[in-house]
Amino acid sequence: MNKLLWIENIFTKEEHEIIKKTVDNAHFDYGGFTHSNNIIINNYEITDNSYTTNNADHPFWRHDLSYDDFYSLKLKTKIENYVKMKLELQRVYIVCQNYQEVSNFHVDNNREYTYTFCYYIGNKETIDEGYLYIKLPNDDYILCFPNKEKCGLFFPSNYIHKGSSYGIYNNEPRYCITWKFYDDNKQQLNYNGLCHDK
Repeated sequence: MNKLLWIENIFTKEEHEIIKKTVDNAHFDYGGFTHSNNIIINNYEITDNSYTTNNADHPFWRHDLSYDDFYSLKLKTKIENYVKMKLELQRVYIVCQNYQEVSNFHVDNNREYTYTFCYYIGNKETIDEGYLYIKLPNDDYILCFPNKEKCGLFFPSNYIHKGSSYGIYNNEPRYCITWKFYDDNKQQLNYNGLCHDK
């Protein structure tokens, strides 16, 4: 069963302005990771493949927001209410990609009942670049989602995906805030197929 939820305007105008200020003031760390990040939380093993070198994402620029209550509590709760699921937060951070910094295809977590929400900051009104590509299980095609301001995609973390940078004629970085969740209660996302919601 395919479970993707495209969400527009989940946060208020004021919240989005705070997000933009956070991005403007962020200090980014660069780097890839060479070890597997396995942690145990509430007797649940979280294996995050974005921290390995095998079939994994090699992050470029990141700024951690996991200890900022605005992101880890307030906005997390809004996401939970929207998708109608009680979720535990693994981490939240800003991803920054410059020209030609293109992610490889990867899964964020190979376990069931783990979810990713990517929220796009958007640098300009209309940009035909910086897409998120995602492959649905058991399908032979790849879906493409735009880097549209105030929009986001909620999807199972074990779906194969990658983010692309802007093109050569855009000198701005591409920003996205990513929440990584897990669910001890093993709830199912309440949407069948690809859902678009405003």
